[in-house]
Amino acid sequence: MKSEPLESKADWSLEAEALIAKHRLADAQLRLRLPNGQCPPVGTPVSIRQTRQSFRFGCLLNGWGLCPSLAREEAFRRCFAEVFNYASVLFQWGRSLSQRRDYEPADGVTEREQRAAMVDWCRSNRIEVKGHPLVFFFQPGWVAERPAGEREALLWRRVRREVGDFAGRVGWWETVNESSWQERRSLEFNALASHDVFVRLGPLGVIEHTHRLVSEVDPSAKLILNESYPTEEFRRLLGEVLEAGIRVDAIGFQNHGLTSCPTARQLWELCDDWAGFGVPIHFTELMMPSCSAVGRPAMVYQMGVNAAHPTCQEGELRQAGEIEQTYTALFAHPAVEAITWWGLTDWMSCLDAAVGLLRTDMLPKPGYERLRRLVKQQWQTRTTAVCGPNGQVAFRGFLGDYEVQADTPQWTLRGVCQLAGRSAVQDVVLRPGGTAPEGI
Repeated sequence: MKSEPLESKADWSLEAEALIAKHRLADAQLRLRLPNGQCPPVGTPVSIRQTRQSFRFGCLLNGWGLCPSLAREEAFRRCFAEVFNYASVLFQWGRSLSQRRDYEPADGVTEREQRAAMVDWCRSNRIEVKGHPLVFFFQPGWVAERPAGEREALLWRRVRREVGDFAGRVGWWETVNESSWQERRSLEFNALASHDVFVRLGPLGVIEHTHRLVSEVDPSAKLILNESYPTEEFRRLLGEVLEAGIRVDAIGFQNHGLTSCPTARQLWELCDDWAGFGVPIHFTELMMPSCSAVGRPAMVYQMGVNAAHPTCQEGELRQAGEIEQTYTALFAHPAVEAITWWGLTDWMSCLDAAVGLLRTDMLPKPGYERLRRLVKQQWQTRTTAVCGPNGQVAFRGFLGDYEVQADTPQWTLRGVCQLAGRSAVQDVVLRPGGTAPEGI
């Protein structure tokens, strides 16, 4: 969905906020009912509180359960749950720049139980889960030692197993990651199972086969085709995928802003360009370092180098500004459905870089506080109203789930509703949430 252009000018944020109001809010018309079917008295005070946003504000859940002390683990979990309603859980078959251990270090031996604990924690905190990814060029070393035909069978077994193990609990999967260049990179990383299937089937065939397997095992799973850069090669491939009728529920783009941050206008134009495919856009891996301005140009895509450029006050303030600019621009565009920050803390961070929102001691950086203000204050609705004739209540709010509370000096009643865009009047039955008079 294309929208009004976001101009590159000093007051662009005011324009963005107007677009956010247009695309992310809606008017709600409620009709409140007591349990006995009667309406609350006219003039009854009503409190309306958003309990969950429809937009997916996500973060990589890397390091969960592995923090070096109980206090840091508690701080990690508290900070994650305070801001994010969407978590990216690593299922990379082999260790990578983000994942420090193989998911399957030996044939049939997996990290399933640890991931299951992560997923269960997310669900208990109403955090939606995405698995990252199923087919990629990071694979366990033992796979490359197997015969060619067996390697392919192991790859498809792995896809079926992970999706089956977490069916109904992991709602989204990044399927074939960085598909337009997997064949080239798989040899570089000795990921021979991926190389085998890409040579035999080609990128389109690998995507078709993977999406079909996932849909067979868990028909409810949503499928993301994730790419590192919006290249012309990926544009052609995506067009072929959609023309072939292969289901894609979201296009994923990474934005590893290690050495520089895109402007608001650049982000807007990218979203407008790719919105033409008619598929929602997810920003799946967002990174902005908080190192010094001198260290930032030296950031690289390899381990063991970036740790020489730790977080600093100057960099943290710059990171906070870049976070506000980026999130505001992306949240304003109607084609964007999710944003995932790539790592909560500098501890166990991707590429050992200072890209976290928390420092290694789990204390928040200014960027975390800035993002929390946006997500939990500026872009979340809390309001009040009074009950009109026939139990009618109207309000305008951000899309998502709500709790509605009606109060009088004698009783408190609560109900729930969902704001999903233009809709008919919603009937909300209020239930006792405090002291209620008899007969209600």
